[in-house]
Amino acid sequence: MYLIGSSRWDDPAELRRRPELWRRVRRFNLPVQLALAAGEEVAASAQDPARLALLSLAPVHSGSPELFAAIRSLDTSGNGGRLHTPHVNPVLTLHAVDNLALSALAITLGNQAYGLGLGGGAGQAWVALEVACERLAEGREAEALVVAGDQDARGESGLAVALLFSRRELPYPPLGRPARLAAIRRSPAAEAQPEVEPSSAAGLAGLLAALAGVSPTGQWVYQVPSEHSDGWERPELAWEMT
Repeated sequence: MYLIGSSRWDDPAELRRRPELWRRVRRFNLPVQLALAAGEEVAASAQDPARLALLSLAPVHSGSPELFAAIRSLDTSGNGGRLHTPHVNPVLTLHAVDNLALSALAITLGNQAYGLGLGGGAGQAWVALEVACERLAEGREAEALVVAGDQDARGESGLAVALLFSRRELPYPPLGRPARLAAIRRSPAAEAQPEVEPSSAAGLAGLLAALAGVSPTGQWVYQVPSEHSDGWERPELAWEMT
């Protein structure tokens, strides 16, 4: 499958500078806001957004700032361990147990095709790419959109990435030429996974950064850094640049 579009969002202030976008996403928490912004942006390049396969990674930190404040109140010695009662929109509270980016994006795009919500655990991004490869290789869909959004443990900063793939040989705009993901291979990890701040979107952001530096044509292999794998396997992505 060919990577034909990508989007990266990490600035909450930019959401508010776009009134129409902000109107649609403001009721959600930060990971979903950014994920919807990234997903909508890249879906604009899709041939048929209503018929593409939609795959969404849940955030590792899925609550809202209000919910985090309530949880932290239990660790505050000055209040006797009493739970601070949060005052939140019920939709925000659902983010503690549900990945709403998938359903919200599907509604926005009018998508009626295959949808899959994956957890935000380490290495799940590469599972999403594997599923996208399978769907497109089998001809079930012509395009696939992979979206991930996450935030830090306090809900103060976030990151979202969206990738659009197609069966058609089209150029990837940042490179100006086609970039085909030919295979995803896995081998046992040679070292233990380091302690890092978890994020469902960081691995895909790392892939985009590496792609931006690719200059030669021919084969290129992206070895997933250990901090973006599950600690048991070391995926590598084989690309063909033409």
